[in-house]
Amino acid sequence: MSKYPIGWYKFEESKKIKKGKLYTINRFGKAFVCFRSSDESVHIYDAYCPHLGAHLGVGGKIEKDKIVCPFHGWKYNTAGECVEIPYCKSIPKRAQLQSYPSVEAARGIYVYFSEDFRKPEESIPAFLQKPDLDFRQLDSLQIDWNKYEKLSEIAVNSKFPIQAKGPGLFISQESNSFKDFQMIISGTPLNDQVLDLTFSCSIDRNLNPFQKMKFKSTAKNQVEKILQHLL
Repeated sequence: MSKYPIGWYKFEESKKIKKGKLYTINRFGKAFVCFRSSDESVHIYDAYCPHLGAHLGVGGKIEKDKIVCPFHGWKYNTAGECVEIPYCKSIPKRAQLQSYPSVEAARGIYVYFSEDFRKPEESIPAFLQKPDLDFRQLDSLQIDWNKYEKLSEIAVNSKFPIQAKGPGLFISQESNSFKDFQMIISGTPLNDQVLDLTFSCSIDRNLNPFQKMKFKSTAKNQVEKILQHLL
C-alpha cells in the first residue's frame, strides 16, 4: 500500500524556481531535483543519477536545458532521457531519470505524485489557471501529519464550504455571497510525520482595490479560525 495518497500536491512556489538553475527539494520523504527550462516550463525528477547514484543536486548543473551529472557528466534532457555520455557513444537503456508530471498554476508548481509513477488520472481544478484571477498566499506552516485529517471536517463547518480536490488540495465552493472569491488549502507531506500546509485565496482581478482588500481580510480571519481548531 502506498504511504502517500496518489494525486496532485503543491510542490513549490513558482517564484522560487528560476530559469537555468538546478534545485533540490525534499517532499514525500525523498529528494527531488527540478529546474525551469528556457521555455519557462518546470521539470521535476528523482534526485539520483541512475549511473552510480550521484545526487544531481549536489554539484550538478543545467546546460542548454539539460541536467549534467556532477560525477561523470552524463546529460539528461527535459524528458529525463540521457542524451550524452562524454566518454561513450552507446547510451544504456536504463539511463533515464524518473520524472513526475507537473503543472504551474496559481503562483505555484503542482506535482502529480504516486509511488508507482502513474500518469495523472485527473487534472488540477481548471479555475487555478484562469487568467482573470489573482492568487495571494495568506499563510504557511508545518504541522503534524495526523492533524491534517481534522482539516476536512473543520472546513465543512467553516464560512466557506470546502471540497477536497485531491489528497493535498482543498478548494472552497463558490457561493452567492463570495462568487468572486475562493480559498485554496494545500497540504504536501515533507515526510510521514510532517505536512507543509499553505493557505491561499483567489480574487477576481476586475474588483476594485477596496473589494480586494475586504476579501483578503475576510480570508485571513477564516484562516486564523481554522488554525485555532487545527493546532
